[in-house]
Amino acid sequence: MGSRENISKDTISLAGKSGQVWGVAMRSSPGSLKPIYVSPGHRISVESSIRFVKLCCKFRVPEPVRQADIRSKIFLQKLKEPGHQVIGMSCFLCIYFVCKAIIYQMLRFHTLSSHCCF
Repeated sequence: MGSRENISKDTISLAGKSGQVWGVAMRSSPGSLKPIYVSPGHRISVESSIRFVKLCCKFRVPEPVRQADIRSKIFLQKLKEPGHQVIGMSCFLCIYFVCKAIIYQMLRFHTLSSHCCF
């Protein structure tokens, strides 16, 4: 996205050899040179995925990912304190559930507070 021909574009389609669009590279904030990559999931279009990500971007990184990163760092710092032990995948499961809870809250907030439909 940093090349001269792409400097004014907010999104660039990422398509395979068959022409099928797999996702987009997107500027989440004006003037950002580092794109984020958005791809559709089950039963959601590329366009809807882009709109959803734009709704979630207060900063460069979408808010659910940013919050999960912040909270996982706090969690890991607490684990480094004396007396804590990590057992197997407990650390990763905690991060997974934090992400899931944040996304649920954001979806709930947008459903209740706006008339935007995907």
